[in-house]
Amino acid sequence: MTFDAFEGSADEFVITRCLLQVHQAMRNVTTNERLNSFRYTYLKDGNGKFFNPFDQGILRNLQEFFHFKKPLDIVSNVFRELGEVV
Repeated sequence: MTFDAFEGSADEFVITRCLLQVHQAMRNVTTNERLNSFRYTYLKDGNGKFFNPFDQGILRNLQEFFHFKKPLDIVSNVFRELGEVV
């Protein structure tokens, strides 16, 4: 394996990770929440399907991700409604 081939595969890996991170930012979800959504009750709707209560739409999610706006202050309210400890 030559250095050029390794460099190309490393570039692909970095680009893929960046795209995944931007996709998650657009949905306002963390890697942990995405991979373990079945474990968290606050990420499920009444039918048990994935629902993100923090999703504000793509534009606002990205503004929050890049710190152009303050994060929502509903985190503690969501957990209180679900009866979970904050």
